[in-house]
Order: sequence, then C-alpha cells, then structure tokens
Amino acid sequence: MNKKMRALAAGIALTLSLGLLAGCGGEKKAADNSKKIVNVGIVQLVEHDALDAANKGFIAGMAAKGFKENENVKYDRQNAQADQSNLQNIA
Repeated sequence: MNKKMRALAAGIALTLSLGLLAGCGGEKKAADNSKKIVNVGIVQLVEHDALDAANKGFIAGMAAKGFKENENVKYDRQNAQADQSNLQNIA
C-alpha cells in the first residue's frame, strides 16, 4: 500500500475516532461516586497497520491529556471487518 493510501486510512480512522468521541462520550459515575467514567467508542473499518497505529496514537493522546483507561475513561473498540453494513450498525 502506498504512502498516500496509508495517510488516507489513518485520516479516516482519526476522523471516525474523534467523531465518536464527540458523539458518544456519555458520562457515568463510578461505584463510589467520586470519579466519572467517560465512555469512548472507537470504530475501525479493517485491521491495518496504519489504522492500528492511529488507534494507539489516539489512546496515547488521550492518556497524555489525563484520560487513563479503566481509571476515568472506558474504550469500546469495534472492528467492522471491512463490511460497510457492519460499520453502519456499529456507528
């Protein structure tokens, strides 16, 4: 796969991730009511090195902003397995 396609795939993954962060980021209180858990959905069309790297970069960026997995953020990762109808159902 050429560089242009990889960049496009990474851009799509990032766009989907950010869209889901904005659209599905509901908040729940933890059992002790002292911490809020933010739910973030991540949808990926297919498994691919560039998309996987974008996903990991997104998680790392969130962690750098203070969102630690299983502490104050919960990620729901879904993969559509290259099926557009699966992608629509997940979204």
